Amino acid sequence: VEGFLDLAGEIMPVLRLDRLMGLNGAPVELYTPLVVTAAGGDRMALMVDQVLGVATAAIHPVMAGETLNGCVAGVAGAGDAAASLLAIDRILLVLERQRIAAFQREITARQKRVAETGEDA
Repeated sequence: VEGFLDLAGEIMPVLRLDRLMGLNGAPVELYTPLVVTAAGGDRMALMVDQVLGVATAAIHPVMAGETLNGCVAGVAGAGDAAASLLAIDRILLVLERQRIAAFQREITARQKRVAETGEDA
């Protein structure tokens, strides 16, 4: 977890997609893009190198050995324009999701306490 994002009062974890995939990513800067996702009611922000746009495309299945441990759900496009589509609910282990949820509860409680008392203790 790189940190947490407060988006309209909802606390969500910020995860570095490059680290989750074992890749070398670009350095984090002030305007590093985030992609907010939702899976099974859980929202998270994925830190990415760049966002080229939003598109609608046909999804093609991937072979069992090409799923990065089940994280890739399909492929959109073809050739140089192909993009792997992640199964957001599979990029974290259950224990990781539980730990992140615990941090989210702590941060939400802290925000509530600060709003009510003005103190961060």
